Amino acid sequence: MDLKNYLDKDQLIAKRDQIKRIFFYRVCGTGMGAAACLLKEKGLLVEGGDTQYYPPMSDYLKSTGIVCHKLGEYDAEQLKNFDLIVVGNVVPRMSDDARTIENSGVAFCSFPAALGAFVLKDTNVVGIAGTHGKTTTTYFATQVFESMNQEPGYFIGGVMEGRPSAKLGVGKYFFIESDEYDSGYFEKFSKFQSYEIDHLLLTSVEFDHADIFKDLDAIKSEFRNLFKKIPESIIYSSDYPAIQDLKNENLEHYKKLSWTSYGSNNEIGPKILETS
Repeated sequence: MDLKNYLDKDQLIAKRDQIKRIFFYRVCGTGMGAAACLLKEKGLLVEGGDTQYYPPMSDYLKSTGIVCHKLGEYDAEQLKNFDLIVVGNVVPRMSDDARTIENSGVAFCSFPAALGAFVLKDTNVVGIAGTHGKTTTTYFATQVFESMNQEPGYFIGGVMEGRPSAKLGVGKYFFIESDEYDSGYFEKFSKFQSYEIDHLLLTSVEFDHADIFKDLDAIKSEFRNLFKKIPESIIYSSDYPAIQDLKNENLEHYKKLSWTSYGSNNEIGPKILETS
């Protein structure tokens, strides 16, 4: 693995004014496609490539006007025309694709780092994280603020009927679905670590993604590292013991945060009033 041209989020922030042309390598994933559209909306010149294109993301990309190439038929020398390659986390470490990217001579990064540097660094970010309910809750929060004429920005990990998957917005807040899955073959940490989150809404923490996490403690470690980066507030469900365990660690940084819990045993939050 040759990382001499790899840029992490902080390095990207330092160099972002020098970057104009971006190529999304494996652009047809839900996260990659939505990120490509956000950066295009930001004013960057964006193109992408993938091995196959399938709806609904292929139709979404086409509707945005992003030029998409078929990898395998695309001359790798053309990558040198770009200032940055954003690499999808479907690219394996030991693959011809990884060697092509590394040998291109072009700077490369993950899509979470690109989002953090080009979009999220400059806004008030509300991250919605947790094992369950991220997509639904992000969409719901976006709709609530839209109904109040707040025009928030948002990033949702799915293609939705009648609206784009991501939008810069002009309001005070940017809502982002914040995934705990890793960021790329060269960044084996959770995507949300790069998202510049100011306020966190944590729906749940349970064991998941057994392909990359050894156990629940490994997942809790990612959230613990995230908590250390939050400058403002955390809203969390008290129904999950793993979240309570993290909260009860009472690390020094936690004392600076505003904590609000919700759940079945709290006055705040949705409850199941009746079952049948």
